[in-house]
Amino acid sequence: MKLSDIMSAMDLAVYAEVGLVLFLFAFAAVAFDVIRRGRALESHAALPLAGEPSEPHSSQENPS
Repeated sequence: MKLSDIMSAMDLAVYAEVGLVLFLFAFAAVAFDVIRRGRALESHAALPLAGEPSEPHSSQENPS
């Protein structure tokens, strides 16, 4: 029996199908979580555009 006979009999396409199903479940879980918390995340979207922080970080302080 050759190695190619063994590999062709293993039906390796099942691994690709299992990976696809796992990815689909992970994508659905993330999409459901984003939809569920949609309004709560809107306040976080504007954080980079907000003004200066009330207390500067130690790395931003001017040593002079």
